[in-house]
Amino acid sequence: ISSDQKMMAWVEYRYTASASLSTDGGSGQVYQLVRDDANPEERTAELAAILGVAGSVAKAEYSDDLYPTWVVGPQDGSGSSLTVSAFGTGDWWYNDPAAQSVYVCDETVTVEDARSFGCVLPSEAPANLAPTGDEARSLAQALFASTGYEADAADIEIYADDWSTTASAYLVVDGHRTALNWSASWSNTGELSYAYGHS
Repeated sequence: ISSDQKMMAWVEYRYTASASLSTDGGSGQVYQLVRDDANPEERTAELAAILGVAGSVAKAEYSDDLYPTWVVGPQDGSGSSLTVSAFGTGDWWYNDPAAQSVYVCDETVTVEDARSFGCVLPSEAPANLAPTGDEARSLAQALFASTGYEADAADIEIYADDWSTTASAYLVVDGHRTALNWSASWSNTGELSYAYGHS
């Protein structure tokens, strides 16, 4: 059997506390995350209006008692939509499939291959219209604030390439960055392609 056909062997790790591990007690601050969506349908309608998603609030096709989920817009990915989870952190997700980036071919791709791949030759590629730097920070800061999260512009991280620009900010508690983040991404057409956050 060639080496690229072999399966990786299972490895099990066991961790054992050292005798030097302290058993002394201690104290510290404890924080509770409280979801602010007493009425998830209203919250969903509010976010949909902010993000410009048309339609009525409905339960998602996969919603159930354990994971109640609300949506505005088509659930088949055919148009812009907003999904809100009425559990956990009350996370929400906006997506606009029409705002996808223009796919630019590699420089080695021929005209025939470009047609086959569905990409645009570099010589015919439109300008990248996605916001960058301070403009992206400012747009993200305003978007996050409109959804209920106030972030300092300086704390918003920007990643940009030929395809898109993504801005992200993390919830900070008592000076410590948590894993909860808000994010917005613009395609190279300059349109907001997706965004997400928490309630």
